[in-house]
Amino acid sequence: MRESSAAPAASVVRRAIDWHIQLESSAGADHDRIRTQIARWCAEREAHALAWARIARLTGEFDDMVRQLPEPSASLDILGRAEREVDRRRAMKLMLGGLAIGGAGLWFARPRLPWQADYVTGTGEQRHLRLDDGTSIMLNTDSALNVAFTPDERRLILKSGEIMIESGPDTGSPHHRPLRLSCRHGMCEALGTRFSVRDEATYSQLSVSEGRVALDPLGAARRILERGETVRFDGTTSTSVTRPVLDPDAWSRGMLAVRDIRLARFLKELARYRHGVVGCDERIADLRLSGVFQLDDQARLLRHLERTLPIRIVSRTRWWVRAEPA
Repeated sequence: MRESSAAPAASVVRRAIDWHIQLESSAGADHDRIRTQIARWCAEREAHALAWARIARLTGEFDDMVRQLPEPSASLDILGRAEREVDRRRAMKLMLGGLAIGGAGLWFARPRLPWQADYVTGTGEQRHLRLDDGTSIMLNTDSALNVAFTPDERRLILKSGEIMIESGPDTGSPHHRPLRLSCRHGMCEALGTRFSVRDEATYSQLSVSEGRVALDPLGAARRILERGETVRFDGTTSTSVTRPVLDPDAWSRGMLAVRDIRLARFLKELARYRHGVVGCDERIADLRLSGVFQLDDQARLLRHLERTLPIRIVSRTRWWVRAEPA
């Protein structure tokens, strides 16, 4: 079947949203019945699968798509094409806002448009930048950044994703200009330092590798972070993370370094660097692992998981991987 080049019709989008509402409001046998109906609906046409993939992406459920579609043999190929289409079309407004479904208005957030950011990375891509002031920046997978330098301030705006910053000397400026990073939940000011910030939508996370950083979280008091400290802030509170399960620096070296992390959480993290679906059977979701894993050879990484944990990796297509009990 040839890949679709057109966005789903409004009626198809409405139907996908309606399916999502039904699925979320159902339970027991009704929930299973709706899941089966969605699977069949996605298998009927590419436009159906594409609309469902977009709903799933916007609601943060793409990783669980196959669990919602329990007949993968009927729709895996079409879902793979739909996911590629989603990635290509991330510059489009993916959903119609304010569609009235059953008398209730359902609004979806407008996605980030890549051309509205100065620097972007795609899924699995990392990018190193050297700014005019000497500041070194590394953007992680699926990130967007704006740079707004003025005579009085060096301002960076993290629109989405994750960034590592090593502040530059700014020797070309006649006077000191503070280096500040804004994100959706606050602002960080470098005090001669190296630090990372991650946007998790519902919260942001700041980790200091060298020097100090002044954090001004929205809705909370300013605090100074020293080397080795990590803080999560969500617009209301800021909380220290004493033992992060993910090394906040490792991704900048092409690795995932984890400590006593749940398998489900690990696979969710791995999914950030892959196109398609990475699922985890609930029966093994609470298995724990620690170690350092190279991101540039994910096939080898998954084989290592099979050797060290009582699991098997099922890969039906390049777009669909799932961990199941051995």
